[in-house]
Amino acid sequence: MNFYLTGAAQMYEHGVLAYVDISFLVDAHISAFEDPSASGRYFCFNKIVNKEEECIKLVESLKPLISLPEGYNCEEVAVYPQRLRCKKLGRLFNGSLHAKQMMETN
Repeated sequence: MNFYLTGAAQMYEHGVLAYVDISFLVDAHISAFEDPSASGRYFCFNKIVNKEEECIKLVESLKPLISLPEGYNCEEVAVYPQRLRCKKLGRLFNGSLHAKQMMETN
């Protein structure tokens, strides 16, 4: 599980790249503070990239912070199965309509 901590390139190399929308992250923190039963660690994400095309769109949206090498072509060779779930986090969102909607759409 070390590759979760090393960066996006290493995560995607293993077929897993998850990220979070800031609004979702805010709702997750508020929900955790409001729920007395919340404890432990939560892997907070609401979007998973499992296709090369999705990865390229993410990189394009982060320019100029991050960029693809010049002349890079999308080969779309593999679709990685979605292996991550955020069920534990989802239980905290009973009162947050915005967060529940974001989890359902992603």
